[in-house]
Amino acid sequence: MGTHSTISNLNPDPLIAPRDHEQNTLIFRGYTLEQLWQADFEDMFHLLVWGIYPSELQRTELSRLLAQYMLAIPVTVHNAITRLPSVL
Repeated sequence: MGTHSTISNLNPDPLIAPRDHEQNTLIFRGYTLEQLWQADFEDMFHLLVWGIYPSELQRTELSRLLAQYMLAIPVTVHNAITRLPSVL
């Protein structure tokens, strides 16, 4: 027998994103979409990965780690760039 998808399988997990039918709003991990529009990248990333909105300390640490990893250039990339011919 083949596998079947149902509409309920395509909906977001109601525990993560329940719908408030009285207010006609979608709530993601306890926050309305209107509240989340004001969140920046680190806040949303933390909420998606760990399931909670970050404290100030968690947000600062996450920002530091993200910057560290974004600025880290792999040795192979650095070597390839430095070996490129210079253009005068």
